[in-house]
Amino acid sequence: MKIAKMLRISVVFALVFGLLAGCATTPSEEQTAAEQAIAEAKAAIAEAEAGGWPNEQASALLQQAEEAFAKEDYTAAADLANKSKQHVAASKAIFDAKAAAAAAEQAGSPWRDTENLIGQAEKALSEGDTAKAIQLANEARRQAENALRQAEA
Repeated sequence: MKIAKMLRISVVFALVFGLLAGCATTPSEEQTAAEQAIAEAKAAIAEAEAGGWPNEQASALLQQAEEAFAKEDYTAAADLANKSKQHVAASKAIFDAKAAAAAAEQAGSPWRDTENLIGQAEKALSEGDTAKAIQLANEARRQAENALRQAEA
């Protein structure tokens, strides 16, 4: 009888400790992904501010991501942080296009469509279409760089 009773107590302790260990597991994959996305967004925003091309929308999205994370909505937190990073990337592309266009203008060889493409990129970014904004800004930058090469030739 004593052995059976001790065996039952051992089983109960094993179950209790197993449950406690299960409750104290590592963070979920979604939580880890959200943490990483938020950290990357913070780094991107810091780089943007240091480079002189900050983006208020990216900062606002990061704030929303942090709020979602605090509410343990890790999927939304990761999505918002990734959108923040995309806004930073689009802002950087537009900044680079403007710098290239200014260099072409200073060289006296601006191309006609470059400024229009930059305007379209800014509009796309303001509408939240970061992929289109990046594509248009990169095209504008390429045009400006080609104009600059043409002026130097």
